[in-house]
Amino acid sequence: YDRLLIFDAAGGLALALPTQDSLSAAEMAAGVAEALKTGRPVLQDFYQEVAGGRFYLALIVPVMNEGRPGPSGAVALRIDPEVTLMPFIEQWPAERTSERFASLSARTEPEQR
Repeated sequence: YDRLLIFDAAGGLALALPTQDSLSAAEMAAGVAEALKTGRPVLQDFYQEVAGGRFYLALIVPVMNEGRPGPSGAVALRIDPEVTLMPFIEQWPAERTSERFASLSARTEPEQR
């Protein structure tokens, strides 16, 4: 994980580490809202940051407080796939790297269904 974000119960950003950019919070808004609404962890699919154009994933976990209904907030961990996912893919046995990635990268977008 290369970034930690903490959100309050309303989905507002309470803390981000490191603090140099704040756009990750806005780009995680849908995942944070879902985690706060359902009370369940969310693995946010690939998204592209506006600043820099890099792709990331995010794991967003609601923080539950005993005696209080619903989550008190959420913790989000930004995942850099260049560091965590690509080395794993490159180890898969296949004749060419493009074959390895193609087996992982195919998915159906909502408008294609």
